[in-house]
Amino acid sequence: MRSRRQWLILLTVAAVLGTPTVTMADLVSLLLTPPNAVNDVLQDRSWRIELTNAGPQGSVGNVMYGLAAFDQLTVNGHTIILDRSAWMVFTVTRDSSTSRTFQSALGPVTLLGYDFVATSYSGYTLADLLGTSLPANSMIALMELTVPYSTTTYLRQLTDDQYATKQLLDNAVSELKSKGQLIAAFGTSDAQDFYFMSEFNASGGAAEFFGLSPVAYGTAVSPAYFRPLYQEGDQRVDLSQFEFSLRDFMNVTLKALGAESGVAAYYTDRGTVLVNVVPEPASWLSLLAFGGVAFAFRSLKKRKSRNAPAI
Repeated sequence: MRSRRQWLILLTVAAVLGTPTVTMADLVSLLLTPPNAVNDVLQDRSWRIELTNAGPQGSVGNVMYGLAAFDQLTVNGHTIILDRSAWMVFTVTRDSSTSRTFQSALGPVTLLGYDFVATSYSGYTLADLLGTSLPANSMIALMELTVPYSTTTYLRQLTDDQYATKQLLDNAVSELKSKGQLIAAFGTSDAQDFYFMSEFNASGGAAEFFGLSPVAYGTAVSPAYFRPLYQEGDQRVDLSQFEFSLRDFMNVTLKALGAESGVAAYYTDRGTVLVNVVPEPASWLSLLAFGGVAFAFRSLKKRKSRNAPAI
């Protein structure tokens, strides 16, 4: 016959296990891992193309779009190999020339360059690239593959530090659209949000930085998950203004001027993306309840072991 304590534990287990669970991407599950006391860090490698829709390379109004593959995720100081299961699709348009001031080890540094805005050029908006409905201010989509990366065709053909032709890039975006799912989209929603790229230097390099807000969410992904970023000791800007940003400058490299019709230039880049994903209170309660049940079972087992008669 079960004791009152045993029945209480069983009822608690039933309550917890009976709570509906939400199916979500593995990446989101990893990002939600407590204690959520530091920014989540994604390391990326990217491929992009600049179109000639407004003129030659560097023209105001030209669209830049591309893909970024995430190789690693660092959560709570622990690094996880993602095997390129997570990706980022982006499309932005060069806007007005400007200057922006960032922090450096030696103090403030001002860079000349251009602010970018969400693309509205037909066929190259984020909604067009992903074949779904998204707000007009969407610039970047965080995606996850629903199939193993090893089974993809075009995504696997993207090679680190080698530019992608337009046909390959378009095929890769289309493949991600059909074999991936949206986690969230980000854009310039708040007054402090921005997307900036410096002018290219003589070596064909530019520094890029963005700080953005979430503007759309995938299935079973709650808007409440995305919190302002934690400040970091070596940050370039005040990260707490944003929910999605870079830790340091994205290093963009001009690989070649356009060799295809409609292409102004090909680029590759590397960067470190920050996001701060925290579960809602209800999720925390479930986790705490489950942890409490596990603790109760362990305590009961130990108590029974201590009280068991010697053989």
